[in-house]
Amino acid sequence: MDGGEAIRLDGFTIHSPGLHLPTVMMLADELDHGAHTVRVRIADDHHSKSVGHAIRITHVLLN
Repeated sequence: MDGGEAIRLDGFTIHSPGLHLPTVMMLADELDHGAHTVRVRIADDHHSKSVGHAIRITHVLLN
């Protein structure tokens, strides 16, 4: 975020093999007021129980 170090998030849950459930992931809190940039990358590796790579961003929450 904002050109800083990458943050690794694992969205895989016990429900992931059979369901696509919405999940909220907090990227940062207590940011300064003003514009920010976010760069999203999908890593080459994945959870050991996962069979692939996917991401669906349906909403972005700004507080």
